[in-house]
Amino acid sequence: MINRYQDVFSTKPGRTTEAYHHMITDPGAKVTLRPYWVPAAKREKIKTEIKRMLELGVIEEFHSQWSSPMVLVPKPDGTTRFCNDFRWLNKISKFDACPIPRIDELVDRLRDARFLTTLDLTKGYWQIPLAKR
Repeated sequence: MINRYQDVFSTKPGRTTEAYHHMITDPGAKVTLRPYWVPAAKREKIKTEIKRMLELGVIEEFHSQWSSPMVLVPKPDGTTRFCNDFRWLNKISKFDACPIPRIDELVDRLRDARFLTTLDLTKGYWQIPLAKR
């Protein structure tokens, strides 16, 4: 199926315009943290990744009073994942109390299904942009 419809599959991450992620905090709350120290050997990797993400349009240059440090996380395949440490942001954020659906109920809904498939998103955590506000 994937080979037959290669034109709709891509290794390049996409981005939706149908939904935006909203961070909700108390008025006046903010997080301003200094960057973590990074060994000189990894700085070039960071610059390369930032340049690539800018070119893909998944990040943009921005000036703000908010800042969270970035971290490099090793992946099982030997590559590195570029992440942000949002623990302090999470501490001041308000979250919806929406429970995750029960897996047994979801499976029960599939009882008459003829096909069952899963698709893995390319860089799924980049798919939904942060709201400008």
